[in-house]
Amino acid sequence: AAAAAAAAAAVGMRASIAAPALAGSRSATRQVAPRGSTRGLASCVRSAGTRSSRGVAASAAAGRPSGDAAYKALVGTQVFRATDGAPVALTEQWGAGERALVAWTRSLGCPFCQELAIQMRRDVQPQLDALGIKMLMVSIGTPERSKDFVARTGFPAERLFVDPDNKTYDALGLTNDLGNTFFNPATPLSLLKRATEGKTEDLANVLSGWQPWMTPNGPQQAMNQGGMFLFEGDKVLFSYYDKATADHADLDEVLSIARKLGDANANCDCQPDSAGSFSPSSTSSL
Repeated sequence: AAAAAAAAAAVGMRASIAAPALAGSRSATRQVAPRGSTRGLASCVRSAGTRSSRGVAASAAAGRPSGDAAYKALVGTQVFRATDGAPVALTEQWGAGERALVAWTRSLGCPFCQELAIQMRRDVQPQLDALGIKMLMVSIGTPERSKDFVARTGFPAERLFVDPDNKTYDALGLTNDLGNTFFNPATPLSLLKRATEGKTEDLANVLSGWQPWMTPNGPQQAMNQGGMFLFEGDKVLFSYYDKATADHADLDEVLSIARKLGDANANCDCQPDSAGSFSPSSTSSL
């Protein structure tokens, strides 16, 4: 079983290299705020792993919008509905005070993105629906190809949007750089994690009929990386920038945060450090 899992992981890596899947690396920042918060970053921020304030400064210098600025960067950007191909403003897909979890995936043809779509539809959507949180996905591709994606993954077409020119990816500062992504050691580590945890079945099912759908604007576009954001109106409550190919936000953690946000008693007493960033040590209640 372990050998089969490792083989599936290796095939997955080869598939991702073959066509549109070139990789990405991004540090992760998670933010959580209780409902009704109006202070943006003054609500609650959790840093992932060993991320330091120096890393935050570096990412800001690289042009990535931080905190609620990520929402503002998206205002005015258009995506296309998978249902009918109509252009719509992404930030108009949820209202003021309404919560929405939005996943950005590398492309419709990425096998790891198809894997994520299956898991979100099966494991995440029912729980978010019960919490009154919208679940949406944005991917690089065309409205025509999105129909094939829906057929392969079962992801609801009404929750899927495509961004053929990766405008929302650029707005968020998602990674698009071969040198800093493809060779990131987090890529094989992500595959190894699947194998050691016995979580290769969804990927194996995807690879069994996988085809190399190309990105609309050529191979360079395939280097775009994804991420996941939880919004409440124009506030960013949680953000995760994918670190590498095959890496995604931990769905169990995302659901845990969503459930705690749904608790009227959820609270966070976070204090900024001297650099204006928020320390993970002050968020232990989450």
